[in-house]
Amino acid sequence: MVAFESPVDSLLPGEVAPEGGGIPDIRKVTRILEDEGIPCCMTGASALVWFGAGRVRWDWEICVPTEKMNQAIQLLKSEPMTKVYQPWEPELFQYGSLAHTFPRFRLRGIALRFQIHPSDDAYFNIYDVDRSPSGLPYPKLESFAQSLLDTQRSSDLSDLVDGMNFSDEWGEEHLNLDKTTDVAYAKQQNQKMAAPTAPGEDPLDYHGVPTHPTPPREIWQEAVRGKQKRIGIELPTEYFAT
Repeated sequence: MVAFESPVDSLLPGEVAPEGGGIPDIRKVTRILEDEGIPCCMTGASALVWFGAGRVRWDWEICVPTEKMNQAIQLLKSEPMTKVYQPWEPELFQYGSLAHTFPRFRLRGIALRFQIHPSDDAYFNIYDVDRSPSGLPYPKLESFAQSLLDTQRSSDLSDLVDGMNFSDEWGEEHLNLDKTTDVAYAKQQNQKMAAPTAPGEDPLDYHGVPTHPTPPREIWQEAVRGKQKRIGIELPTEYFAT
């Protein structure tokens, strides 16, 4: 599994492109957090890219325990960190995502942005991670896949299935499919998404996370069996060549 280089934002005056796709710079951020006792790992598109998904990673997304969010933010806003990191404009509003509500930073002089996400949004075990060769922390594959099922992030799940070329059997062996989705979580997310809508956006236009109990097995099978439909439409046939 290899993290691909991110596209570079439009360079601001005085900015240069990050080296190594930004990996060394983001590793410094995670070290700063970990040295202060703040566990962290990649989430969102950053995790999907690591697992081979065909995603474009515009921002790096770093997940920290929800109860340590304020500590992480204040740390990055304090001296001497402010000489390197600068609070930045929030992510653009997206239906079905709370990314625009999470803190965002830029590296001074470098075209690299990163966000800090709370673990209650990611919904996976942030304390049990794998390390990339560069030392970046990533969620365990099984934990990450289960979180996409439980939170009903169908698009992300499909990309993960395609990136890893998963089968029905992998899910039966590694995931908990004998339950229903978390209705309380879905309702909570919908409330959060409706609250901070951007100017001109109507929260009623977004139907939200489904709040009826759904067996994860149905969601998993739909993602896996839909892979054949995506071949040739979203993905070239050779993408799945072995």
